[in-house]
Amino acid sequence: NIQKSTGQNPFYGIREEFSISTHPNMDPTMVAVFRIETFDRANMEQRVVGFSFFPMFLDKNIKSPVKKPKEKKYVLNNGNYQLPLFSEKPDLKPPINVEDLSKIEKLPCSTLLIRIDKAPRGENGKPLKLKGMKEEKKYELGVVTIAPKYSQGLYNTTYC
Repeated sequence: NIQKSTGQNPFYGIREEFSISTHPNMDPTMVAVFRIETFDRANMEQRVVGFSFFPMFLDKNIKSPVKKPKEKKYVLNNGNYQLPLFSEKPDLKPPINVEDLSKIEKLPCSTLLIRIDKAPRGENGKPLKLKGMKEEKKYELGVVTIAPKYSQGLYNTTYC
């Protein structure tokens, strides 16, 4: 989003919704992969800045990324996170091991802020979906939330 971005604080505003009802074969070892791009001002060509990775689920018992695709006891790794950017794209053949990803060279002074939230539930107990919702209801019902400012210190740096 170019209107909300500055040179030192780009804003992407990407949002994705998924659930077991829409993805019944979801792998609990799933890792979100973020590819950060920019435009080279000299020639306006698209360039890759770096990559970031986030384990979507945690083993319910040990609170670390799920390692076995057949694991049944896992929870969403929800919260606000500050993630490092890495200089290269690793081999992303499943299964992806988060510990292996952390061995890649980090880009200095470069991070990505993400928020992973559980969907609020409606009166029927089902998760509320953004699609088809009136603009004023999105915030009122908590389907869309305002990102906290970095200066508030609310981003978990576990993965940095």
